[in-house]
Amino acid sequence: MIYHKVGVNYINLDNEDDYEWLVCVKNDQNSYKVKSLPFFINHFALDDIITININDISGVYICEERIQSSGSSIIRIIFYNLTTDFIDSVINYLASLGCTCGSMAKHFYSINIPENVDYQALEKYMKSFDISNLEYSEGCISDKHWLDLERI
Repeated sequence: MIYHKVGVNYINLDNEDDYEWLVCVKNDQNSYKVKSLPFFINHFALDDIITININDISGVYICEERIQSSGSSIIRIIFYNLTTDFIDSVINYLASLGCTCGSMAKHFYSINIPENVDYQALEKYMKSFDISNLEYSEGCISDKHWLDLERI
């Protein structure tokens, strides 16, 4: 399997054009599958299908658009309670649900939530924490997970 580094353009916190680089594999003649967790960009999740442009001069792969959702969602967590036991308990719980968890730093995680996870239950769990311990944001919510949230 050949992996490709694909740049996805976004506006960073300094309001400047930037790129997040995702690892992708060729899906078919015209598309690629995302195989790494997005940390900064929105609207992308693990195993989404994208199209790319290849720069003629540099050979750099740049994402053109997401053409198919994997059904997964992405949340990002910033931990303020940096005790290993606390972080491990949250990450281990999410992993037990089938989520893929990756960290960029001890306190910053990206979590891929598969389609089969009840997002309403996951959101309730995440909201149970005091803001002094952690904050989370939603980077990509799948159609199925939106439906989970609409259930009463």
